[in-house]
Amino acid sequence: MNKLKNLLQFDASNYIHLGIVVLLFYISRTSYIGYILLLPEVIFLFKKSKNILVYSLIIILVLNLRFIQKEANGNDLDFPVYGTVTEVFEDSFYLKSEAKILCYYSDTSNIYSGMQVEVDGTQINTRTYNIVHTFDYEQYLKSKNINYVISVNQIEYHQSKFNIYLIKFKVSEYINNNFEMHTASYLRLFVLGENTDEYINSDTTASLGISHLFAISGMHLALIISFIVYVLKKFYLTKETTNVIVIVFLIIFNIITGFKTSIIRASILIIGVFIKDVIKILLTKTDILAFAFVLMLIINPYSFYSLGFQLSYLIAGAIILGGYLFKANNQTIKLIQISIFATLVSLPIMLEVNNSFGLIFILANLFFILYVSYILLPLTFITFFFPVFEQIYVFFIKIFELGVGLFSNLNRLIYINFPSIIHKIIFWFILYMLIVNIKNLKKQLQYISLMIALFISTLYLNYPSNRFVRVLDVSQGDAIHIHDNDCDMLIDTGKPDRYDNLISYFKGNNTKEIDILVITHFHSDHYGELEDIITNLNVKIVYLNNSAYTNITNYEILSEGTCFSCGNSNFQVLSADTGDSNENNNSIILLGKIGSDKYLFMGDTEKDIEQRIIEKYDLDIDILKVGHHGSNTSSTNEFLKAINGEIALISVGEFNNYGLPADDVIQRLYNHGYQTFRTDELGSVTIYYYDLLNLSVIESYQKHSRNRYHIRYIKK
Repeated sequence: MNKLKNLLQFDASNYIHLGIVVLLFYISRTSYIGYILLLPEVIFLFKKSKNILVYSLIIILVLNLRFIQKEANGNDLDFPVYGTVTEVFEDSFYLKSEAKILCYYSDTSNIYSGMQVEVDGTQINTRTYNIVHTFDYEQYLKSKNINYVISVNQIEYHQSKFNIYLIKFKVSEYINNNFEMHTASYLRLFVLGENTDEYINSDTTASLGISHLFAISGMHLALIISFIVYVLKKFYLTKETTNVIVIVFLIIFNIITGFKTSIIRASILIIGVFIKDVIKILLTKTDILAFAFVLMLIINPYSFYSLGFQLSYLIAGAIILGGYLFKANNQTIKLIQISIFATLVSLPIMLEVNNSFGLIFILANLFFILYVSYILLPLTFITFFFPVFEQIYVFFIKIFELGVGLFSNLNRLIYINFPSIIHKIIFWFILYMLIVNIKNLKKQLQYISLMIALFISTLYLNYPSNRFVRVLDVSQGDAIHIHDNDCDMLIDTGKPDRYDNLISYFKGNNTKEIDILVITHFHSDHYGELEDIITNLNVKIVYLNNSAYTNITNYEILSEGTCFSCGNSNFQVLSADTGDSNENNNSIILLGKIGSDKYLFMGDTEKDIEQRIIEKYDLDIDILKVGHHGSNTSSTNEFLKAINGEIALISVGEFNNYGLPADDVIQRLYNHGYQTFRTDELGSVTIYYYDLLNLSVIESYQKHSRNRYHIRYIKK
């Protein structure tokens, strides 16, 4: 023990570097920037603290092994599945069996936490779209330690035995039985961490920047612990006894709130401080935070991809490191300072989620944090234990809701996002320099000017190139984004999408306007998101193959021979509505001159139209967007030979019921010398053009790995 204490004390205050190395390791899993930042950190540790470097390498090895172990547990489920219900929602519940399962079920009114059930159903594919700035459902599930998602067809109830999940159910039952519905929803929110969307709209709270107040957080726990310690001091209990009571409370509170990330993090910090004081180890708060960070990632390496996890540790770390800024004796002023600081630090992550921020979000945060901290949260626990105070609680809830409504009416949204990790890193660096030079007015003005320039640059430097063609991974469907200087064009929208991935993609890149939207034909995997895109983005003109779809007004019908342009890119329609009973053959076929390349966009056109095209036009192209997702109904030998292309782009879903792309088509493309890029294997595929460097770069993007690049020299 003494040797361990000596080792810990030797590197005290340096263990924050464990967290830094692990953070950069995670960034390097999906971005080369992580490697660039990791190299100087490793060199620094090699020179200053080889112990920390060795510990870091061991932790990275352990995390890699944990990732491998987690991936190995991804086999198909065997039905029926028996387990314990851990948490219940309106149309779903969590089931703890050998693994954690998210079960979708239409009627959960008779299901409660702690219940033993046996379910039969169908396993749901959770593959995410590989499109930047979109919701990663797959990683979200893994961050929640959810291994499977199923649609329940049949459920059988069994006799329940006592388990820790029954505690939460009993608390929820107590609240529902003793309070009115409105009051109960707020008590469940602040005591159990359950959502209350029925009374406060989540979009409203997000726009005001106060969503964090509707999730049990470390701030809530700190206030509760402070109150408990204050009360216990009145009974003249020893510090050791007080600490034991607090630890017991923390364990119970974690159980009833479902072991939420922010509560676990705050609990580990508090317990770590207790342990440090007992065994007299010289560790700082940053050391304990780093240990908590690493420990939670070892338990579940995918926790890192949880928004709550990122915000929890980012804000906690920033507040600890910037603690010297908050020296006010008045606790209210200190809380205001911390709130402003935390809001600024978390801004890049919140912009990524909301693609906007409210002009009064700092003012709203100050008001609601103070209101919740000093009035609503204390009253919550007083009312929970003493229901006689319910009417008083209801009065202050109404004031809270009136405040949300008032601030919402006054609020004006600025739609902006940092489109790349580089923008985010620059923002945090400038913020850091502002804080470091807080007493130097001249430097403050310089860094404020840089911050303004950064925000302006996000609107005009939102893509890596001023000209590109991007085949977006919309699973089994088509969606192709063409960007040329100040013009944005979209060919097809993919199938209907509950997560609105295309809208998130454009807004995440600060693109609010689509100049041209082409719908090649009326199959749902090509126009499924048309109405949503028109509703959420400013679409100047929609080009259609016929007038069968009349739900929009700003459209034109394209016919063979029509020409149009987007920026410096030019397009000609080679075929449109042919009157064929097969809608695939009515697809709009576009010949495009984009940058140095000639493109042929085939929609879902099949053999007969391909033959007509090569008989009528003398085509010599560079890049082919393969017709009909690589189906054998298209891409004949005669066609591929006639158009004489070099690169083939196939938009196809990884899991489809059609066996696409067909092996014969892939072989034919290979035989004719095409280099093939498939969205099912590579994710979104982008061809960038850099005229000054005389080259183009083909990039493939997948959320869970680093981008791949292929360099092509531009032909003169």
